[in-house]
Amino acid sequence: MSEWRYELNLSQVPDDWAGRNRRYPHLRMFRLADVIQEPDTPLQLYELVREGVLHTPGHDGTFETYDTFLDRIYETSYFNHAQTQYLAADGEDWIALSSVQVQEEEGVCGLTTVRPSHRRQGIATALKSWAIADCRNRGMARLVTRIHEKNVAMRMVNERLGFRRIG
Repeated sequence: MSEWRYELNLSQVPDDWAGRNRRYPHLRMFRLADVIQEPDTPLQLYELVREGVLHTPGHDGTFETYDTFLDRIYETSYFNHAQTQYLAADGEDWIALSSVQVQEEEGVCGLTTVRPSHRRQGIATALKSWAIADCRNRGMARLVTRIHEKNVAMRMVNERLGFRRIG
């Protein structure tokens, strides 16, 4: 699997960056931390992450069971970083995620996904814009990410948002 590395210097991000979200008044944007205590949160996140991973260009078509997700992935990748897990919902349906893990003054972008039924509407760009603005406001100096070379749509989103390829 060939991945490309990208970075974004957050000192170059304008103060009004998060204003791009205003285009989607019908969507509810929230952090995982806002719903972390709700009993259905782990399952809703699992379903969104699973669908996103399985529909990612270059993925091998396998994904963990729900129990394995809870045991090995949920706490370390999502729960422990709940303040920087950005979600969008259409009504009660979770439709998008942009995941960031904070490592000192750097944010490491993980999965950004939008359900197939809501793709090609700019939702990934809006959600990731909010994540970028929030990470800047939290004092992070930069964001880094890796994208499979076949994932042209996500490469384009990141490049449009100012990420530059570093490897």
